[in-house]
Amino acid sequence: MAGKIKWLDKASMAATLIAAIGAAVAGFFTTTLKKPKLEILEPIRVERTYISELKELSEELTRVKAQMDSLTKLPKTASVSAKIAEIESRLSAFDKKIDVLNRVILQSPEKALEIPMLKRDIASLQVQYENATKSLEREISRAYETIKWVIGTIVLGILALAASAFLKGKTG
Repeated sequence: MAGKIKWLDKASMAATLIAAIGAAVAGFFTTTLKKPKLEILEPIRVERTYISELKELSEELTRVKAQMDSLTKLPKTASVSAKIAEIESRLSAFDKKIDVLNRVILQSPEKALEIPMLKRDIASLQVQYENATKSLEREISRAYETIKWVIGTIVLGILALAASAFLKGKTG
């Protein structure tokens, strides 16, 4: 992980250096191009200055590119060793977890057996709950049927009383 951070820092420095060189070149060209030279020998001198500065900038640019190439080409052993270190840290974490589980099992085996027993108890309770729910549904269905018969009988009784009262009223 530290190798990646150093690589990012070096890449950041190289990018900053390239940007600074680019800004210097742009500033140089904008300031020198704004000043027109009227002397005859002046353009030759300016051209030589430009050429020498361009050579310097070109050399600097090639140095920066070489540095960037060296930074981007990390040795494969560094990345492999980083991966190995990461895997070793994960393995040590797993070893610690396994040691904790072994200690718990060895210290009190009944605790290790409690979880499967609890699962079995939960499954048993779930079956009992489902059976109780089905039984309750059957009882509610029977009560509903009984209530339908009682209400139907009451309605027929009321209709019979109304019919007899109606027939007595016609005859009397």
